[in-house]
Amino acid sequence: METNEKRGHLHLHTGASDGLVTIEDIAESGISFTAITDHDTMEGIGKFMALEKHGIEVIPGIELSARHMGKNMHMLVYYPKAKPELYAMLEEFRMKRVKRALTTAEKLAEHGIIMDRAAILAEKGLIAKGNMARMALDYPANRALLATQGIKDAQEFIQAYLNKNKPGHVKLGGMEVSELIKLVDGVKVLAHPAHNLDMGTHDYIVEDLAKNYGIWGIEVWTRKHDPGAPEYYLNLAKKLGLYPIISNDVHAKEDLSENRAPYEMVEAIKKQKTGFKAQQGALHCRHSIISQLFPCPYP
Repeated sequence: METNEKRGHLHLHTGASDGLVTIEDIAESGISFTAITDHDTMEGIGKFMALEKHGIEVIPGIELSARHMGKNMHMLVYYPKAKPELYAMLEEFRMKRVKRALTTAEKLAEHGIIMDRAAILAEKGLIAKGNMARMALDYPANRALLATQGIKDAQEFIQAYLNKNKPGHVKLGGMEVSELIKLVDGVKVLAHPAHNLDMGTHDYIVEDLAKNYGIWGIEVWTRKHDPGAPEYYLNLAKKLGLYPIISNDVHAKEDLSENRAPYEMVEAIKKQKTGFKAQQGALHCRHSIISQLFPCPYP
C-alpha cells in the first residue's frame, strides 16, 4: 500500500474512557493507523497496542479536558511524555467526574431516570457522559421510559439529558492549560473547537494557545463540527499557522467509516515530535491532501 493511500483515525476513544469501539472493530475496519486518545487517561494505550499485530500502527495520545481564559475545551496530545504530577492531577480530575456523576444521578431521578449510585462509586475508571448514558440505559425501566421519548441509544440520551441546558447537565470545569502545559510534552492539537468555542467570538483564545502555549494543530474536519465550521477553522488555521487535522472523534464502531485522515498527517505529527523545524506553512504546502484544500500562501 502506498503512503498516500493509507488512511486512519487521529482521535479515538476506548473503554478506558467512554468509547465502545473494540480491538476487533478496528482490526476489521480496514484502517492503517489509529491514535488512542482517551479522555484524561492513557490506560487504554497498552491494551490497544495489540492492533500492531494486525498491521495497524498505534499512535499514543490523550485528550485532556482543559480550560483557558475562562472557557472549557479539549486538547489532544500525541506522543505524550508526562511528569508524575500530571497523573496526580488526572486522578483528582477523575474524582471530580465521580462527583459530577452522583449529582447527575440526583437530577435524573427527578425525571424518573434511575442510575446506580453504588456502581458510580465503585467505578475505577473514568466516568464521562458516554459512561453515564450507558449506566442509565442499563435499566430496563429507564429504556422503556426513554423509548416513549424516542431515545434509543447513548448519543441520543446525552443530547436529550446531559448536554448543556439539559435536565441532567452538571458543569465540569477543565484543568487549566497554564498548569497542564508544564506537566506534559507532546504534539498538541486543539480538538473540535466549534464544539466548545464560538466561531469568531473566541478566536482570541485559539490565537493565544497557538502563540503562547505550544498548540501546533487544530481539528478542522470532524463529526463534532456543523457544516460551516470546517471552512471557518481552515481559514483560522491558515491565519495562525496551525496544522489542520481530519478526525472523527471515534467512540463506536459506526464512527470508524468516516473522516479518515491521510497518513501524511501522521508524518507531519512525527516530524513535529522529533523537532522538525520547517515553517508550518511549508508543511501545509507539501502534503497533497492539504494542498487541495489549503492554498499555499508561501513561495
